[in-house]
Amino acid sequence: ESDWKAGKVEGAMPARPDRVGLGFDVAPDGSASALVAAWRDEDGRAMIELLAYDWGTDKLPAKAKQAARRYRVAVGYDSIGANEDPAAVMKKNRTNVQPLFLKHMYGASARIAREIERHNITHWDQDDLTAAALGATWRNTGDSGRLFARKASAADVCPLVAAAIALWQYDQQAKARRRSITSTERNAAA
Repeated sequence: ESDWKAGKVEGAMPARPDRVGLGFDVAPDGSASALVAAWRDEDGRAMIELLAYDWGTDKLPAKAKQAARRYRVAVGYDSIGANEDPAAVMKKNRTNVQPLFLKHMYGASARIAREIERHNITHWDQDDLTAAALGATWRNTGDSGRLFARKASAADVCPLVAAAIALWQYDQQAKARRRSITSTERNAAA
C-alpha cells in the first residue's frame, strides 16, 4: 500500500507527451472496462493515467479509437476472454490494436509491480486505479509466472492490468525506436 501511495502526485495532471503507450482491459464478466495511458518522464519514471473506467464495454471502442488516433499508436490488450469482443469491434472500426499473449502479460505484470515497489511510478490518485492497485493480489499461473488475480483481489483489477499493458506498450515502442535508430545509423555509416 505504501509503495503505491509513494507515487501519488498532488495537483493537476500535466499534459501528456506526444508519445504514450495505451492499454485496455475488461473484467472477465464484461461488467467493467478500463483504458490507460502510460509514458516515462525524462528520468525514466513511469507515469500512469486512467483515461476511462466504465461499466460494461460499450464506450470502450470509441474512447480507444480516439486515443489511438491522437497518439498514433496501437492499443494493447490481453488476448483472452472478455477482451476479444471489444478488440474485434475496434478492429472493425479501424483502430490499431496489439494483442499481448501470456508471456507478454507475465512481463507487463512483473514490470509494473517492480516499478511500484521501486517507487518509480507517478499517478494522480485516480480512485478506480488506486482501488485496483491497493486491492490487487497475485495468482500463480502454471509453474512459470503470475498475474493479477481477478477473483481473489479486493477490487476490480482491470485498471491496474490496463496500466501494466500501457506501460509495456510504451516501453516496447521505445525499444523498437532504438533498434530503428541503430539500424539507420549503421546504414548511414556504410
